[in-house]
Amino acid sequence: MARRAQGPVPVRSELTVGASVEDGATLRWLAEPGVAAAGSDHRSGARIGLSARARLLWREEFVLGRHGEEPGTWTSAVRLERGGVPLLVAELGAGPAAAGWASRAVGGGARAVSAVIVVDPDRPAGTWAPGRASTGRARGAALGLPGPGVQLLAWGETLGACREVLARLWAVLDPPAWAGPDPTSA
Repeated sequence: MARRAQGPVPVRSELTVGASVEDGATLRWLAEPGVAAAGSDHRSGARIGLSARARLLWREEFVLGRHGEEPGTWTSAVRLERGGVPLLVAELGAGPAAAGWASRAVGGGARAVSAVIVVDPDRPAGTWAPGRASTGRARGAALGLPGPGVQLLAWGETLGACREVLARLWAVLDPPAWAGPDPTSA
């Protein structure tokens, strides 16, 4: 959990993860959700290097503020490379200190975000069907990556609503058996 700094000088919390996955190996990163408590400013970063025959299932989730409190700010940056070539380089900022966060064109003030990335070298590039899904409380999209992968992203009022949207997207993807049961659930 990211919390507000005590004292007059604001402090940013930061978590950086680096991973390298070799041929024939699978990395399943299903981290617990992060929480940006009121007044916090957290930055999460991931740099993932995959060999040509490596597989990946990566989930990152966060919630802005605890129940009944104002949101903090969370920024997530991901750099995913396969064989040294970028598949995904993205940054998402949410919360009061994130530019455009409250705009409907960005996140509409969403208080929760859930993201899943799948890379499967046995799946031909371009075969992940892009799509969109929504409920009354969250929206999301499946975005094909340039290569054998897909990113699912949902944003909304609650983490449960985001997971519901991702589950709908996951169900139509024809996910690989090695990914196991629905990674969008707890």
